[in-house]
Amino acid sequence: QGYSRKAAALEFLQRLEEAKATYEEGLARDPGNEQLLQGLRGVETRLAERKLLNPFGAPDLLARLEADPRTRGLLGDPEYRRLLETLRSDPGQLGASVLSVKFGVIHHFWGSPQAQKEKELGNAAYKRKEFPAALEHYTRAEQLDPTNMTYVTNQAAVYFETGEYERCRALCERAIEVGRENREDYRQIAK
Repeated sequence: QGYSRKAAALEFLQRLEEAKATYEEGLARDPGNEQLLQGLRGVETRLAERKLLNPFGAPDLLARLEADPRTRGLLGDPEYRRLLETLRSDPGQLGASVLSVKFGVIHHFWGSPQAQKEKELGNAAYKRKEFPAALEHYTRAEQLDPTNMTYVTNQAAVYFETGEYERCRALCERAIEVGRENREDYRQIAK
């Protein structure tokens, strides 16, 4: 009875691997227990369904992310790779990651710390009016995190300062596209 109750509680908490181990432990002590056998079959079915429904479990996931220009730069971030591996084994963690970002816990879920560092270097060069260096850093930041429109608008600001207004306008339009594609706040797009 104890194994069955513990496994059912774990199953309710979506800790299916632990529930499966508990059912198996109970069956090792009482191999003919029908309640434990049914519970084990049920949890194995749910685990199989979870694997089929997990978009992070695709065997070609890394190849697809590498081929997509929006995610290619993120693969260099070890934290991003760790997150992918976590989501591959437990897709239920996606909600926790998204909520932690929403409530202000910094997890660098989609952002890249390297991109932020490049932006800061670009800002320092921009303040010193070293526009070619600033542009180089902003471009590198965009390559590392192509989903962040700020890096594109920073490049546009450099072209504005150097009097290249057509390039500035084109980059502003591209920044708007990037912002919309990534559901950026409308106030940010309006800037």
